[in-house]
Amino acid sequence: MWTFSDQLFNVIETYNLDVWPAQIVFYVLAILSLFILLRTKKSLGEPSNKIICLILAFYWLWVGIVFDAIYSSSINPLSLATGVICIIEAILIIYYGVYKNSLRFIFNTDTYSMIGVFFIVFALVVYPVVGIFSGLNFPRAPILSAPCPTTIFTFGLFMMLNKQFPKIILAIPLFFAILGITNLLYGIYADIMLTISGIATALLLIWRDTDRNRRERLTGDVNS
Repeated sequence: MWTFSDQLFNVIETYNLDVWPAQIVFYVLAILSLFILLRTKKSLGEPSNKIICLILAFYWLWVGIVFDAIYSSSINPLSLATGVICIIEAILIIYYGVYKNSLRFIFNTDTYSMIGVFFIVFALVVYPVVGIFSGLNFPRAPILSAPCPTTIFTFGLFMMLNKQFPKIILAIPLFFAILGITNLLYGIYADIMLTISGIATALLLIWRDTDRNRRERLTGDVNS
């Protein structure tokens, strides 16, 4: 009798084979996002920000509709609900990033950007390598376009948000990051970074913006 773990990896294998070469498109778009970010050390202009937001929104729509609703729901009906949640995240990114232009990215040589780059490299390169050493080879291994590495990549980009932004966009990825710790039970050991990246991103960005508000208030009091 097959265990849930067997069923999970069978779904991942079927998904990877069916959608190939969509994974290459995901990698190309990820590299495009990095290129846009790394080409300048100042805040990106509106078109560049919107391109990155559209790429992220596409990622979350894909995960919600294709991976969760079409494939994962065959073994776990709750995936239909998580698929809807992913679609909501895509809508939030489009609303705040494209319509409201409230998500502005910048690459600096500061701690936040360096951590962001680390998360991105982990999602693109280290994640599948850890899978190989864990006995998970493609197509039975999740790679970018599957939920967990895609979420880690998202956190990497979020670490490079330049100014205060609507924290609601962190809620859904953080929810999946906390749930991701359970994937260790199935031998997906790279997902420990999913949980770490989610918690670290939320705490660091909230602390950064809170501290920035405090310093701006102090400056205002001194000048008044």
